[in-house]
Amino acid sequence: MALPTTGHPLSTESLLEARHKRLDPNTSYRLKDGPSSVYGLDYASASEPEVNEQEMSFILPFASGQRRDGVGDLLEVGGIDCSRHRENPLVLFDHGKQVQLPLGKAEDPDTGEYTVEIDAIAKEARAKVFIYRGKGAAGADRKDEYNHALFCEQVFDLWRQKFIRAGSIGYSVVKALPMRADSDTGVPPGLHRRSVLMLECSAVGLPA
Repeated sequence: MALPTTGHPLSTESLLEARHKRLDPNTSYRLKDGPSSVYGLDYASASEPEVNEQEMSFILPFASGQRRDGVGDLLEVGGIDCSRHRENPLVLFDHGKQVQLPLGKAEDPDTGEYTVEIDAIAKEARAKVFIYRGKGAAGADRKDEYNHALFCEQVFDLWRQKFIRAGSIGYSVVKALPMRADSDTGVPPGLHRRSVLMLECSAVGLPA
């Protein structure tokens, strides 16, 4: 659905209804097969991966509010509410579209410390992800548990070698205000997402 850049002002509701996945950098989109109010926003990082092979962990940058994205939206990183995610610190691969079991969790398995960091000054959010290592997956039999552990190890190695280097936040909107189009830069009208409820974060192979 194309968004008009002229004519009557767009409401927040109409802008939200127009969200969909596009092949533009750092773009928000409605999550496939998810609730109508759940969205994703991808962030591709150019920095070197921070990986700890001994503890099977890596740093996942999953959100940036440094500029408007490909559909004109701006995320207020300081407005990310982690309260729900803190209780269930899921880290998925590509928002669980194909593999629904967690890739890992944003929680230290030894200390129970929540590992999501929100830097409102730098306008970046990241998490230390501890990869699932092959035991204790809820609802999985032993064969599925082993196969999933192998998948998680493969994703970890792909991240280590920078074949996968993008993160994404899955969220529902709490408060968003319409933003006008910028004719000088070609940015369409979008939303200033002032407050969002974080549901999960994901490593993604092909950022939107």
